[in-house]
Amino acid sequence: MIELHEMEQLIEAIEQELGRSLCPLVRQAFLQVPRHLFIEQYYQQRGSSLTWDLVQATMESVYRGQPLVIQIDQRGRPTSSSSQPSIMAIQLEALDLESGHLFVVMSQVGAPFLLLEQLLKSISLDELFAQIRANYQREIEAYAIELGEERNLSLG
Repeated sequence: MIELHEMEQLIEAIEQELGRSLCPLVRQAFLQVPRHLFIEQYYQQRGSSLTWDLVQATMESVYRGQPLVIQIDQRGRPTSSSSQPSIMAIQLEALDLESGHLFVVMSQVGAPFLLLEQLLKSISLDELFAQIRANYQREIEAYAIELGEERNLSLG
């Protein structure tokens, strides 16, 4: 079980890489959603060729300032990766959810916003969160066990 002070140290490493503190909302999200439970293994490239080794993830590797290739195709080309934590933090902060800025921008972009609105109407967010939960049920349950009953991770 990872302790809160260990998570704090990992987040401080992200902040050190960025050269600044994370905004409180993003920092709290990083504290509450442990990345290491969602990345059990990843592909590590051998030199500059498309030859890969599947390696077990460690706490250090998961929080290191680099993206992790988590899927490759039959030719050995990366098809999915997990962004490095500092990039995730930058992207989350750019949403500027605390100020509502995202929603102001979205309401002023016209056609793209209406297209997004139509796409979202065609899916149920409850169904989307249920699918995410189903895909990561084992990790979510492990996280709940780590936390005990003090906190509850909810995706929907």
